[in-house]
Amino acid sequence: MISKYSQTERFESILTKYNKINNGVYVKSRDVMDFTDYNNLISHTNYILGNYGHSPFIPYFPGSLDTIKWDSVFVWEYSTSNPILDIMKIEYTEDTTMNSNIIYLNTQSRQKGTIFDISGFNLYCPFTIYAYTYPEDTNATNVFEYFWSESVRIKINSDSMYLKVFFNDSIVDEYDIASMVNSIPPNIIRDSSYELPAHYLIRTDSISTTVKTAFYINSLSGNYYKGKLESLTELDGFVLLKLR
Repeated sequence: MISKYSQTERFESILTKYNKINNGVYVKSRDVMDFTDYNNLISHTNYILGNYGHSPFIPYFPGSLDTIKWDSVFVWEYSTSNPILDIMKIEYTEDTTMNSNIIYLNTQSRQKGTIFDISGFNLYCPFTIYAYTYPEDTNATNVFEYFWSESVRIKINSDSMYLKVFFNDSIVDEYDIASMVNSIPPNIIRDSSYELPAHYLIRTDSISTTVKTAFYINSLSGNYYKGKLESLTELDGFVLLKLR
């Protein structure tokens, strides 16, 4: 097993290279970290947390680690984030070896059979999209449409990540899926093992004066980079509607 001293020494060495250590204490700097160094920093911090807990980091962040509930934090060998990285908020260069990471989010309600309150609605509109694209696929699309009766239509764009609700060919509501995902705190995504409490993926703030709508996501996957959802590859959920 690599020693605790060796790992913390490597951790400090990377931060020192980017002027982020002063008298043994972490300080913010404007220096942007190379992705390779940032990736190594992930490995070192995950290893230390997984084998020695958070105590080796206390000298670097005096007073800053006291508010974290460490017994509820899960750290995996290949995790791309952890509470130490959350605190540092380091800017880093783009990963040139790949365009983006893949994120998968699933609501706890899907496994636990949560009963949603659908009182006040009279139309249930489920949808499932698969937006994987391959070079040889000449019929690939990023726009998906679903129809219920002659008056209701739902349109989902996997690139812009908007879901639009049409009634009689007029847009009555739209939901910004990227904003929903990007507003979820990174520690919630990490510590929940991507199985989120349902309220993070629900929107009931309908804006239409003629049609009441609500938007529920059961699961989604997509391209995710630096804490931002860049495009959708899968989306499963439903919309509820009622004329006001």
